[in-house]
Amino acid sequence: MMILRSNKLPATSPGKVLQKVLKQNNLSTTQSAKSLEISLGDLTKLLEGNMSVDTLLAKNLEGFTGISCGFWMNLQSTYDPNGPRVSYQISPRTEYIVQKQRSKD
Repeated sequence: MMILRSNKLPATSPGKVLQKVLKQNNLSTTQSAKSLEISLGDLTKLLEGNMSVDTLLAKNLEGFTGISCGFWMNLQSTYDPNGPRVSYQISPRTEYIVQKQRSKD
């Protein structure tokens, strides 16, 4: 049985997925913004679907959530294929977490 993806389904923003992750793990937006090393305002924009995810932010999200960078990038490109990209530097803490995870694999 082959499962086909329907283009008729509405695309979900990365922010909506992140909202679910935060809710399921009982994480506050304030603490999450600190962990991601972005401002609370930018996290709010992301959660509302008003800020795009670029590669650097996707890597931060990967380190924070454990969900792959590729997932976040694919989700963003499906949601808004022509949208602007906002850049963030990867924090040393996130880079450490990502490297540590990769060494386990």
